[in-house]
Amino acid sequence: MRDVFLYEGELDIQLDNRSLFVDGKAMTILALTGWGQDSDRARSRAAGCDGHLVKPVDLSELEKLLAELSPPG
Repeated sequence: MRDVFLYEGELDIQLDNRSLFVDGKAMTILALTGWGQDSDRARSRAAGCDGHLVKPVDLSELEKLLAELSPPG
């Protein structure tokens, strides 16, 4: 499984080059917010996030999203 970065805050962020790296490895970036409309999810994608979760996060929802975003193998 990849390293994951959960970003909690306003969605007016823009990630440089759409990636974060730790020790040379790309991280999965998830927005964690109280906003869950389609437009909020679109803003997360536009900011460079790989996924969008709404608080409070259901553990099974987080696990499902991580499985979908994990590289095969």
